[in-house]
Amino acid sequence: MSRAEDTEIWFYHLQHTSVVQVVVGLVEKVLARGWRAEVSSPLDERIETLDDALWQADERSFLPHGRWDEPRAARQPVLLSPKTTLENQPDVVILLDEAAFSDLKGLKRAILIFDGHNEAAVARAREMWTKLKSHGHPMSYWQQTESGGWQKKAEQQAQPVAAAKTP
Repeated sequence: MSRAEDTEIWFYHLQHTSVVQVVVGLVEKVLARGWRAEVSSPLDERIETLDDALWQADERSFLPHGRWDEPRAARQPVLLSPKTTLENQPDVVILLDEAAFSDLKGLKRAILIFDGHNEAAVARAREMWTKLKSHGHPMSYWQQTESGGWQKKAEQQAQPVAAAKTP
């Protein structure tokens, strides 16, 4: 298990592709690494859409996943959930639609995906960047290019956080 401040935090600024397309691609990469993931969105319709998309991601197969409200949710390599529970002991948490960060301890990566055409979502991402930066996390900000690829626009290396002084 890693320390919380070792968890990489990636911000994905969407501009040209749907959230669902990006999440399916990320889930494929997570599974290829042998990692586990939790995808968190408070929107029921987003969970439904992602569930369908992960079943249909490949004509030959599906991407193994389950929902928080199904039996054996904790055993799923990819768990879709309306809140961040870490029930399936993920390596990666993918946060959508203003899903809240939970305890980052033990995670390799936390990914916040936001819509670049939504001013409130962009403002919230900036606020989260500032807040998390003060906690010393290594962070990267990725902006989507016109071709659908990603360009790293900002980065912060892990920073030691000063210990609180005791009287």
